[in-house]
Amino acid sequence: MKKSLLFVAAILTLGLAQPALAKDSSKINRPQNVEIISSVGDNMVRVHLRESLPNAFGGADVFGRKRDRGYVFLTYMGIRGTKAVIHRRTVDVISNETTFNKSERSTVSGRATTYGDTTTITGTITRTPEGTVTTLPPNTIELLVDAANGGVLSIEDRIIEISDADENIVRFKIRSQSAE
Repeated sequence: MKKSLLFVAAILTLGLAQPALAKDSSKINRPQNVEIISSVGDNMVRVHLRESLPNAFGGADVFGRKRDRGYVFLTYMGIRGTKAVIHRRTVDVISNETTFNKSERSTVSGRATTYGDTTTITGTITRTPEGTVTTLPPNTIELLVDAANGGVLSIEDRIIEISDADENIVRFKIRSQSAE
């Protein structure tokens, strides 16, 4: 009896010790704080959005596993007057993956019955249900950013500072919002 109570107390302690919510994160495909040049049609920036895999208590996975939330792309499209034309394409991912269905677990139960010289074995294999991941159609919006006066735009937790743009190229730097 004491062992089972201790086990239940340990599970509850682990569950309650978790952060209240899963945490979001993003990974950008370009270096920060250096000048970058992109041509018309190039992806200026790609951000991979992720979040902590939620556990049974709603907290973040203790092993640090993540699930996809989608991507954000910035594409340079040229210049219109003094404004840089940038397309922001967002691809959202919806997932019901959790620590339970991300870990492959199987339960086997069976029974053997003997009648004379014949033995019959019956059993069931139960697997955890797989998580589903759905990619939504991309959503693209056009942004006009003042290129003549050092335009700034925000993408997730980063700041894009445009220093110069013409009909062929754009020059920019990426900075973390937390550094400002």
